[in-house]
Amino acid sequence: MQQRKNTRKTIVSEEIRNTVIELRKQGMNYADIANEVGIHMDTARSAVNTYMIRLQARTLESADELRRDDYSKLSMMLDAIWDRVLEGELGAIDRAIKILERRARLMGLDMQQQNAILMALNLERLTDEQLEQIAAGANPLQVLANSGVEPEINMSAYKRSLKSDDEVLDASFVPLDEGGGE
Repeated sequence: MQQRKNTRKTIVSEEIRNTVIELRKQGMNYADIANEVGIHMDTARSAVNTYMIRLQARTLESADELRRDDYSKLSMMLDAIWDRVLEGELGAIDRAIKILERRARLMGLDMQQQNAILMALNLERLTDEQLEQIAAGANPLQVLANSGVEPEINMSAYKRSLKSDDEVLDASFVPLDEGGGE
């Protein structure tokens, strides 16, 4: 008998939770949702927060799955041309470089180096336009080179930030296939 009661309560709670989420999506505030559904405002807020956490977890899992799949495909591509790369075929070498660059971007390796450069740059010397370009994803050193400004870099800060790269990498990401003779 106790099991039926819990099941019924769970179903009602799930219905209420779905109603709360729909009302929130429609733009209602928590106080109005609580009045509409007949629950406490904190319960409404909790239902929405739980929904958002679960949604974010599903999104991250999907992105991680896609990242693993893409990494595997890139590794297979690299494996397919690696013999030609070792033979010195320029077209294969060029393609291998592009695959390796894409794999590095996929794993966030390039972003780590850019972050290290940003941490070491004297940002006070940059113009608003340069800062906007960097914020949009441009390479900080390229932005400075294009404007003719010699970068002022604190090398000890740069080296310290590069040493912590391993901490920045997502430890949960384990490549399915190392590929390419790396």
